[in-house]
Amino acid sequence: MLISLPKTKYETYVSFEFEKKELNEICLQRGLAKSTLYGHLESAILIGLPVSFNRLDVKPDDISTVEKRIRQPPINSSM
Repeated sequence: MLISLPKTKYETYVSFEFEKKELNEICLQRGLAKSTLYGHLESAILIGLPVSFNRLDVKPDDISTVEKRIRQPPINSSM
């Protein structure tokens, strides 16, 4: 899965998840906005790669809300 990410997204993911760099550090090193890095990590999540939410600037309540929504059946679903 990891190799299916485009190069720039791959670099962000590896820096964040494997090298354990903070987003601010990656921003400075790569000259990218934090919002861009969030987009890169979102792409990783969408293809099934794990992302450490506890290392992001995401509040625990927001994580809980997202987790609950993910577990709900789709809107207009017969489930």
